Amino acid sequence: MKNRIYKKVTALMPKRYVNKVKERLYFAGIKVKTEEWIGFLTLFPTTLGLLSIFLLYFFYGVRNPLSFIGSFVLITLIVFFTINAILVLIKDRRAIFVNKILPDVLMLISSNLRSGMTVEQAILNASRPEFKSFAIELGNASKKTLMGENFVKASESITKHIDSKDLKYVVELINEGQKSGGNLANLLSTVSYDLRAKQRLLQKTNASTITYVIMFFIATILGAPLLFSLSTFLVSTMEGLITVNVPLSFESQVSRTLRIKAPIITENYLNYLSISMILLNALFVSFMLGYIQKGRANNGIKWIPILMPLSVFFFFLFKNIINSVFTGFFF
Repeated sequence: MKNRIYKKVTALMPKRYVNKVKERLYFAGIKVKTEEWIGFLTLFPTTLGLLSIFLLYFFYGVRNPLSFIGSFVLITLIVFFTINAILVLIKDRRAIFVNKILPDVLMLISSNLRSGMTVEQAILNASRPEFKSFAIELGNASKKTLMGENFVKASESITKHIDSKDLKYVVELINEGQKSGGNLANLLSTVSYDLRAKQRLLQKTNASTITYVIMFFIATILGAPLLFSLSTFLVSTMEGLITVNVPLSFESQVSRTLRIKAPIITENYLNYLSISMILLNALFVSFMLGYIQKGRANNGIKWIPILMPLSVFFFFLFKNIINSVFTGFFF
């Protein structure tokens, strides 16, 4: 029953989206059917969104239809994107790990080739346990080749499970070396040295961009919350000044020439707006940090659970400090 529902939900999705999800599951190493994942990813957030409406209606007494719609959309989107973000993080962590150990793997394969092994045997012997999931992919590819499958297809199957540009480049080199009959051992050792040099260069680049990372980090968790807390205090102060009791004689004298109205923007409205803008700012800064550090916005997902809670925490902290320090000056 559950599988039928998942298949029907998947059938409603665009093929491009289904293929993208399938590719991400392969890259993340999650052995789940695409239909089951898409069905779960669609129905689970929707169920939680409907549950939020139930809680608002029966436990908080909310009767506003706009509140129901907003709660449903917000909860559904948060859960949906959170699950997708976790999947992307798993995929990227696998790729980062493979990029880190790839030079060592190439040196092992090169040493095995120099000892007289065939390419298939050299790759199989290089699949050490310390290489974790990458060792499994290497072992599967070499076993396929030993069982009679074409070497090019078997080696390309590795790149379908790990989203690494360096790995794709190395696999293409190995395939070209097999076709041309060149000295593959020397080629792999040279590529290994080049990859190590690239990693050292990336480390230097990350060290040079640490200043920008610190600047964005401080501006996000301290600068923006401080400015928004000052804004909310200003609006609350104006509300308080306007609601101060005015003597009747003074009111009668100025009523003809001066009309004092309460501000259109209330403190509660500005509180909600400030929190929303702080969270949105933390989201975009996280993606920007990922792009600065690694050249990909997806790598900034790891900053989201750090920046968002800290930004909101410092907003309320600054707000309480400002209220406790400056309230006595006005009231």
